[in-house]
Order: sequence, then C-alpha cells, then structure tokens
Amino acid sequence: MNVPLHEAAHACMAHLLGFELHAVWAEDGHGESVDCGPAGLFAEGFSHREVGVREALVSLAPIAVGEEVSKGDLACFHRAVWLASLSEPERLIKRELTALAKEILCTTANRMAVAAVADQLNRRRYLTGAEVVGIIDGTRKRGFIV
Repeated sequence: MNVPLHEAAHACMAHLLGFELHAVWAEDGHGESVDCGPAGLFAEGFSHREVGVREALVSLAPIAVGEEVSKGDLACFHRAVWLASLSEPERLIKRELTALAKEILCTTANRMAVAAVADQLNRRRYLTGAEVVGIIDGTRKRGFIV
C-alpha cells in the first residue's frame, strides 16, 4: 500500500466534501487523515443522510486512486452507512459510492491535488489541514503539481 497516496485521497476527498481538515500524516507504513468531524456540516444544515454519505465517500476515497481501503476505513464506512440510515444492501451502497468517489477524484484537477498532497507527505510525513488546503488550492490555480 502506498500510504501517502492512500491518506492524500482521504484528505482531499474530505476537503472537497466540506470537512475541515486538522492534519494528515504518513510514515513507517502507517498514516491517518484527521478532520474535525461532522459538527461543522450539521451546523450548516446538512442532514444525517448527507453527512453520512459524505463520510462514506471519504472512507472509500483510496479506492478512487487505486489503493485498498483498510480495516479502519471499512469501520468508518459502516458507521457512515448507519448514520445516513441507508436502507439499500450495503454491497450496493459500497459499489455506488465507490463509483461516485472515482468520479469525484478522477477529474484532472482533483487527481493533481491528490498527487501533490501525496508527494508532500512522502517528503515531509506530516501536513496540517491548512497546508493540505494550500496544496489543493495551489494545484487548482496553477494547473500543475507544485
């Protein structure tokens, strides 16, 4: 598993879907993308279903860039499906949300952003949420990886 790419996918998806990022790190085969949770989205008026779907997309984000999801990602996915109160069979939900995650992250701008965040994680191992947002915004403005 390419841990920096895996975590960069989580971080970029979280930012794109409105979660406030706290930090992301990757080293020694482990990593984590930490956001500030759903409180901000609830405060903006999002429903449990809308927040749950967003959390599920963040948990499945690594698949969109060719990486595997971890056991922790799957646990987050199950919790998000519960939060969203989705009644469809979970395998269908996962298939549909995986397709949507790929659609979101496979645009040229978003792929460049994920690659840029992964590159910086490879180099620095730790990024604050503000640094991740700066990298994403920078790649979008310049149209290339910094």
